Amino acid sequence: MQDLVRDLGRADDASVFSAGRASAAGAALANGVATHILELDDIHKGSTVHAAAPIIPAALAVAEREHLGGAAFLRAVVLGYDAALRIGEAVNPSHYRHWHPTGTVATFGAAVAAGALMGLDERQMLDALGTAGTQAAGLWEFNASGAMSKTLHPGKAAMNGVMAADLARRGFTGAPTILEGPGVLRGDQCRP
Repeated sequence: MQDLVRDLGRADDASVFSAGRASAAGAALANGVATHILELDDIHKGSTVHAAAPIIPAALAVAEREHLGGAAFLRAVVLGYDAALRIGEAVNPSHYRHWHPTGTVATFGAAVAAGALMGLDERQMLDALGTAGTQAAGLWEFNASGAMSKTLHPGKAAMNGVMAADLARRGFTGAPTILEGPGVLRGDQCRP
């Protein structure tokens, strides 16, 4: 992943753990993957989310890029956790049957953390959430073959959260009803 991030282009926004620097989104991707490799990260039982793996790398990358300190970083992480865990609790347990919540609902948490650090207003944060939700992904199918995809889920959630907030800051709109709209397949509708 670190090699891939280097290939995506040179940038000096944020640190990639033991591998130089990259764009904020690239650093969030590489660091999100790295944080989940050993499976020693946190878990919130009700939401079944490993929140630290995507939210902290997203917040670290944006805080570094925006030259913000520890208090802003901690506030953003708390807000990101709050969003991810609440959404995870709302969609589980049925969501967990098919989806890896660290890749899906934690994308929202990463967007909230990044958006808080960027100082997004209410409308921009809503747009960031809409854009984060449309990118959320993470099927459990990697379990069938032991594929490496599981570690990609938190990395992509972190990167997608940063990208969603960056786009919202630039005026890119997202679906304002990404969680409750009629086009959303709710957890109670997911049946195998």
